[in-house]
Amino acid sequence: VIQPTVPTVEQPMPISGFEISSSTHPDQGKWYSNNDPVFQIKFPSDARELNLVLSRNEKSTPQIKYVPPISEKILEDVDEGVWYLHANYRGRSGLSSIIKYKFQVDTGLPENLEVVRIDPNDLTNPSPKFTLRASDSLSGIDRYEAKIDNEEWVKLSADDSGNYALPNQTPGKKQLTIRAYDQAGNYIEYSQELQIDPMP
Repeated sequence: VIQPTVPTVEQPMPISGFEISSSTHPDQGKWYSNNDPVFQIKFPSDARELNLVLSRNEKSTPQIKYVPPISEKILEDVDEGVWYLHANYRGRSGLSSIIKYKFQVDTGLPENLEVVRIDPNDLTNPSPKFTLRASDSLSGIDRYEAKIDNEEWVKLSADDSGNYALPNQTPGKKQLTIRAYDQAGNYIEYSQELQIDPMP
């Protein structure tokens, strides 16, 4: 009886000294506004071939071959969203396992920034409160910052009711500027006149 031939399957060898890092997107959990990522690739000295693929799929197989292997990969004008750079290499012992590097790109600005003063009839409050709302469909809103006239920007914190208070102000007419930042550091800006009356 002739036994059918079973094709041999190349088993990936363990990964040692093989890693991907990024000088432009160093934190795989963060969002970045830079859509020209640069990656550094370290591989063992016996590697003679490197395979890469850029994919939105977390489990893609590298298909683009580099002989000899490259130690840096530059991508340009990458679309927004979550991406994975997958890599494996071929060495003396065969094909390595696949490693991946996740990076996230958000180049768009937040939208629909609304700034509403609470109790606008009480102009004597030196620390007026505002409701602040903005939206960002990709990375989400990270924080709000405010500036009075030409002073430094300050980060605003929400109270238990979700309202945001300005630091104490001296009486007078001022220019208030509010920024809403997304997780990638993009921001939208809104300005309005702010009146603080002296206490009776």
